[in-house]
Amino acid sequence: MLVSRVMISTLATRAILSLSFFLLTLSPLLAQEGGYFLSHHQPVGNYDEVTFDMLQDQNGVIYIANRTGILIFDGKRWDFLKTPTAVFALTIDEQGNVYTAGRNGFGKLEKTGFFNLRYKTLSDSALVGSDIFSVINHQGNLYGINDEALFQYSIETGKSLEIKSKRGGFMTEVVLLENKVHVANSVSGLLYAEGEALHPTFKKSLENISVSSISQYEDEPLYLLEKEDGTLWRIEKETLKKVPLKPEDAGYLTRSRIQQIEWIKPELVALSTLTGGIVFLNPLTGKLKQILDTDSGLPDDEVYLISTDREKSLWISHRKGFARVSPSIPFRNFNGYDGLEGELLSTVVHQGQLYVGTTTGLYLLKEDKQYTDELYEETREILEEGAEKIAEEKVPDPEPKKRRKGLFSFLKRKEKNQKLIPDSANNQPTYVKKVITEQRVRKKLHSIQYRYERVAEITARVTDLVSNQNQLLVGSLSGFFEVIDNKATQIANEPVRSLYFSSHYNKAFLSTANNEIKVFDMGGVPRELYLFGDLSSYTTHIFEDETHRIWFCGTNKMIWITLSNSDLDDTGEVSFDNPYFYETYGAASGEKILFINAGGKYKLQEDKIVKISESVKYVKGAGNDIWLLEPEGWSRLGIADSGDKFSMLSVFENPTYLSLEKENVWLINNQTLLKAKSESGSPISSTYNLLLRSMVTDSSNVNASGKLILDQDKSALKFEFIKPDYSGIIDIQYQYQLAGLASSDWTDWSTDYSTIAFPYLPEGDYELKVRARDSFGVISDAQVIDFKVVPPYWKRPWFYALEFTALGLLLVMSLRIKRLGDRYLWISRLLALMTLIIIIEFIQTIAENEFQTKSSAIFDFTVQVLVAITVLPLEGFLRKYIFKDKNVKLKDIFRNKEINESK
Repeated sequence: MLVSRVMISTLATRAILSLSFFLLTLSPLLAQEGGYFLSHHQPVGNYDEVTFDMLQDQNGVIYIANRTGILIFDGKRWDFLKTPTAVFALTIDEQGNVYTAGRNGFGKLEKTGFFNLRYKTLSDSALVGSDIFSVINHQGNLYGINDEALFQYSIETGKSLEIKSKRGGFMTEVVLLENKVHVANSVSGLLYAEGEALHPTFKKSLENISVSSISQYEDEPLYLLEKEDGTLWRIEKETLKKVPLKPEDAGYLTRSRIQQIEWIKPELVALSTLTGGIVFLNPLTGKLKQILDTDSGLPDDEVYLISTDREKSLWISHRKGFARVSPSIPFRNFNGYDGLEGELLSTVVHQGQLYVGTTTGLYLLKEDKQYTDELYEETREILEEGAEKIAEEKVPDPEPKKRRKGLFSFLKRKEKNQKLIPDSANNQPTYVKKVITEQRVRKKLHSIQYRYERVAEITARVTDLVSNQNQLLVGSLSGFFEVIDNKATQIANEPVRSLYFSSHYNKAFLSTANNEIKVFDMGGVPRELYLFGDLSSYTTHIFEDETHRIWFCGTNKMIWITLSNSDLDDTGEVSFDNPYFYETYGAASGEKILFINAGGKYKLQEDKIVKISESVKYVKGAGNDIWLLEPEGWSRLGIADSGDKFSMLSVFENPTYLSLEKENVWLINNQTLLKAKSESGSPISSTYNLLLRSMVTDSSNVNASGKLILDQDKSALKFEFIKPDYSGIIDIQYQYQLAGLASSDWTDWSTDYSTIAFPYLPEGDYELKVRARDSFGVISDAQVIDFKVVPPYWKRPWFYALEFTALGLLLVMSLRIKRLGDRYLWISRLLALMTLIIIIEFIQTIAENEFQTKSSAIFDFTVQVLVAITVLPLEGFLRKYIFKDKNVKLKDIFRNKEINESK
């Protein structure tokens, strides 16, 4: 009896423990947040894939230390600056100057133009150590380390200092800890630099500990370090606290081997590992938030470096380029799970589970629990038969001990404090208690992962998903299905073009690829109602209005019906002028009936369909909702949503499917399935300034200092502007205004105006204004650019003055030569003639330059006539004072002999 009771008690205990474990581990799908928003960037051109460090300047431009130089990225274009040797580390000062450290000591990137950079060596490895792999800038000095020492380099004086640890050991990190330069040493722990020596850290809790790496969150006193044994610790004031990791998470990090620690925000850090991808962790609670690896969207598990930018996004360098993870963006990625096949078409959340329709069928996101075998020892008592038998007489314990009631005390008998004693009157064998220990194997939950699992019965294109209480209705090319408890039952086998469920009638309406309209009663076992006979109609969309008329949208007419129980009650149709056979969709807005297609937006007015606006971008969504992208953002046709409810969707211009689920919006964009939380405000607006990236004239960059002055014959200009955006989803448009031209209005907004080219500009003063606008309407202005285009030298006043002086000299020479006598008369007249011709050309050039607007034959002729009239008095002067004959003609100037005889 005792053995039986013990067994029953044990079984009951295990049953309750199993039930508790089940209840504790059971969680709905939506507890799974999805992956952080992930974007990818691939450098253009030939470059080495191995990178070592990354930083971002105050303008948002990214600099990446590469084995062969510096990669520079502004969100749109990649540049590469080759360096003499490999660069391992980067730092920046308050003025935005970028400094390097690497194979050959320290260096600097100097600006030679708007965006031109050149590398300048600051130190030589003969004077400063080589292979400096970590560097910081502090109080005008560069501090860098290699394996053996700390190097201090003065930026102002160029003097350098080498500092080594007295106890030896390897240097692993240089960091600014409470405004003091610290190094992590493998033997001495944390040391700080003062004077020409390293001293034990002033933080007693950090003395004599082996630090592998340490990281600080911005300028705040938040530090996370990894010891040599792989454990993680937080520095809180003067104490060192271990991060409370779960054993399985700590084991994963130990096996994966932490390489680098990077803070994202106070409650989130990223740990790059050698073999396990990127681990996102809450350093306060020790909760592992996510693992990003090849199974969840990272192109490669081997990570070279991680670094955060000013928008608190994490950059990951790998063999195939760069990935950017953005935990702050309110979108979560649900593509990074195995099992999903085909092109994404539709999605819906039904009873807390995510279903996705693709070109190959219907998929369900399910938990995939991973278990491991665990050995444990179980101790229990048994009774062995002894020499004598004892009677089972129950005698109270002389000194019963008080016991605290446990969780399962109701399973224990009240006789627990009683024991067996031998009955000396009966000569029976005795039973002896014996404790035995046995090894057993049990399943231990190792991890919970997620993967997509195909709903077996649906294997063709799925376009319509309708959630109805415990039913999920599915319209696909393989038919009409009802999914209950994740099992699909086919209701009709005709390919479905459009599906609508009416909760008022409790009926499903569908149009088929055979142009049939079918109705199914969904109360109980679904059954078809044959209401339309042989009616054939190409129906693209079905919806219901406030009077419960069911509308069927066709290409040239709209049919509506009402039902009474399961019979037709009333019907009607409205003709529709649709010459291009656009697919038309509809919705009810109060008493209004609205329609939309590629031709425009329409409304029903007195049994006629009237156009009310031009077409806007639209897309079909779950539950037969039609989503519109209008100037104020996305909204649903016929539904009065608040203007800012879906403001975050403004960054997407081309989603192919949208599904509203409580406070979340699910969307398919560029074959990526995202979940977005519907909330007010602009969650992603770019924080960077609009920059002039470059200015080019005659295929060479212009180095501008002050006001730019250009020659008119070299006035072909090209400006390139950039407002950095690394998310890849913010649509940034530009517009500009050039003051100084006859027409100086602002241009229209366009993505093409990030580059502005002027093939030719007339002389004058100009002022170029450029601004950018993001998807949320936030406008930022670039610095105004003043420049001047001057005419060529032969059109400038000083050259005119020089010409005028030369003409005067010619006239004077002509008069003086004439005084020498008739012998030099022909020279005098030749000079006079040259002067006259030059004056005519001079006046004509000035006129054309001053009155230039448009060149034409009439304009040129007019100028020539005006010049001829202008030079008449001059010609008379020359005849009177040089030729001495009012009747002499210019053709007779060289006929010296005849002129002399006439005298």
